[in-house]
Amino acid sequence: MSSEFEKTAIENSDVNFICCLPSLGITAFITTILTSIYKSCYRTISGKTEVERILLALQTTSVQQQANLSFSLFKSLSNSKNLSLNNVAKFLDGSAIKNVDHEKCVETIVRTKVSDKNSKLKKSLGNTLLQISNFGLFKNQVVEKQLERYNSECEQHEDLLLELWKNAGIGELEGRKSKQWQELGFQGNDPASDFRGGGILSLWCMVRYTRMNPDESRSFINKSRHPTTGYPYALVCINATQLLMELIHSGNIALRKQLYKIDREDLRHNVCLDLFGDIHTKVVYGLVKAWDVQEQLDLMKFADVRKGYKKKLEKELVSVELTH
Repeated sequence: MSSEFEKTAIENSDVNFICCLPSLGITAFITTILTSIYKSCYRTISGKTEVERILLALQTTSVQQQANLSFSLFKSLSNSKNLSLNNVAKFLDGSAIKNVDHEKCVETIVRTKVSDKNSKLKKSLGNTLLQISNFGLFKNQVVEKQLERYNSECEQHEDLLLELWKNAGIGELEGRKSKQWQELGFQGNDPASDFRGGGILSLWCMVRYTRMNPDESRSFINKSRHPTTGYPYALVCINATQLLMELIHSGNIALRKQLYKIDREDLRHNVCLDLFGDIHTKVVYGLVKAWDVQEQLDLMKFADVRKGYKKKLEKELVSVELTH
């Protein structure tokens, strides 16, 4: 059997991947049974486990396809009937599993899925698992920031909020609590209440954008204040944060594959939040473009716009390059 055929079979298997659901529906159940039969037959024909086939394919495939194969490996571990392999998948996804670390993951997979004749795959397996764990590292750092709630008594939080107003460049703020905040798209006189859902992460993304792109952000914010084609800027930014968190918690495939392509050493330098900020900025732009407000009645369409844009992101996340 040719290696090219094996690559195609690996990439096309388990197309209806379902992970970490509390219960399986009938379609998922049938898919699981058929997948199990497929794996058994394919292993008998090829003489290799699915993990071995993936690792061998990774050695000869293009860089562009490596993320797809890495995801196939993650699926294989997640769908395995072996509890130890399931724990490996959970660990790679950012969960803290007792007595499990990176070396233990490699040893578990080699012991259960790699034959002696393919023991040379151990080194490449270790590197691949590091790439797969990028998603877990990214998720944990972003979630930690998102769980930090806005606190009006925290000087750092208050400073961020006031910096946002200053960077927006729309005049002097008359008071910490003021109707002026509505000019930035907040709902009331105190923006603190708007950050309850997205935590401090939403505010952090907004301030970061205005810091890094002062002229562009002022122009963008100014357009949002247009009497006819304007829209609540803060609302869009907060929803962009919430939308991305939904994708993260659902284990979005497009996001996983994008993170799999990043060298692990780059992520070690605490750039996960910066990467999230870059994605957030593009999602804000995408939401505004999809909303396409031509008159104030269009503001009522935001819920449908958000729903449609989320479906688009679920299939193909906006692309960003790590430059930090």
